[in-house]
Amino acid sequence: MFWNFQKTEIMKDYLDTILDFPPTKVCQCSACRKERARINSTRLQKTSLSFYPEPESEIRRSRSPRRTRVVRRKPRIKKRIIAKKIKRIVPVKRTKPIAGGKRWKLKRRKKRNLLLGKRRIKRPAITVSTLIKTSRFPQAIRQNLKFARILGWDRYQSRIRKLLGLLSASSIDRAFVRAVARWQKRKGIRANGIIDTTTWRSLRRVLGITSKISLAPPKDKDYFKDNATLKSISLQPADRLPQKDGISGRITEIYNRQGKLMRELADRVNLDLACTIAVWVSESHGRRHRTGKTPGRFENHRFYRIWGVHNQKIYDRHFRHGGHAGISGNAWQQHQFRKMEAAAFQLVHKSQEQEYRVLQFAKKIADPEKAIQAFRLGEPQILPLHYADLGYTSSRKMYNAFQNSLRAQILGFFDYCLHRDAPERGELLVYLRNRNWRAFCKYYNPDRNVAAAAIRLQDIYNRAASLVRG
Repeated sequence: MFWNFQKTEIMKDYLDTILDFPPTKVCQCSACRKERARINSTRLQKTSLSFYPEPESEIRRSRSPRRTRVVRRKPRIKKRIIAKKIKRIVPVKRTKPIAGGKRWKLKRRKKRNLLLGKRRIKRPAITVSTLIKTSRFPQAIRQNLKFARILGWDRYQSRIRKLLGLLSASSIDRAFVRAVARWQKRKGIRANGIIDTTTWRSLRRVLGITSKISLAPPKDKDYFKDNATLKSISLQPADRLPQKDGISGRITEIYNRQGKLMRELADRVNLDLACTIAVWVSESHGRRHRTGKTPGRFENHRFYRIWGVHNQKIYDRHFRHGGHAGISGNAWQQHQFRKMEAAAFQLVHKSQEQEYRVLQFAKKIADPEKAIQAFRLGEPQILPLHYADLGYTSSRKMYNAFQNSLRAQILGFFDYCLHRDAPERGELLVYLRNRNWRAFCKYYNPDRNVAAAAIRLQDIYNRAASLVRG
């Protein structure tokens, strides 16, 4: 903007008063500059400048070159200044805060937004898409675990996954919750991702399940652990094999110790005895059963899925595993543990004493039942999480049975292979009959390198087949 001054005598006098002091003869310090500015301002106030024309406004040309339009710019006022003015002009009476929130703050904010012309933002309803972005997954997973135990639909998880279009997601995965919520929305049920009584009734109707399933094992199925004949059979065979070294020595040791009962069970399920001994040698890794201290392995990532996913801060304070919290490796690797937060992390799988030490600590900070479910038990290394497949009513009963008896472990191994979903019930025995080692390792114990475990299992079977007949 430019000032258009007229050349008048008064203007000349005014300019002369401003330029009284030539710049070459005047002190340039800050004090002198302030004094000259004060004098000039007083002189400017005394001089009449009312006849000067006002400053020209900015001229903004429109799209048409023939017309010109003079537009005066309005000063921009910040919203916070307006808000302060409104706050002074329209004071809101501060009411007494109600328990659970401060109402007076909400009232003042609503009043201010109303005066500023702001509209209230409507929050979207909780649908399948918004359910993914919220923190409702831990609650949905907990409810699914609860209803799975009460209603018994955990025994039909493979059929439910096929119906929902899932391949490997379990009931503790977010993909399972999403799929259930989508199915509920299609059926007109409340889409919360939880298989409760209403959802389970619809699923049973679609899947063709007529009988209700309780938490206890079904009575129409026979479990080897409840067979009176198998409870009285001797473990040791009449014909004993000579002792050898290495893996062959471990094969002969297992046969001489429990070969008779294993042969009886293998004949009942039409299975080669060498397959059973090969799996036993592969899973036990040379560790032998002792009463009260059976071989075990605490799985950190299993404990995280069962308990740590709902208590991440406590879990991260004491446990580590691969693929979580910036730790490299797979989930079954990098298992570490510490009791105190200031202490350094130690390896979990360095000794059996360390495995049981970690188990006891997990029982203290979490539910003992959930800690036991993450502890692989016995020489066959079966998780107590699958206690129902072995005919037990709780993981603690399975834990006590495996700790007290080697016979319970042998019977439990065959019950597990006969009733476990892989992905269909009983397919573990089919894999063993067909010598499909990779598929067997994938479903029997997926917490490892499946390809390497399959190669090792085949090598042990070849040696066992040459030593044991039938």
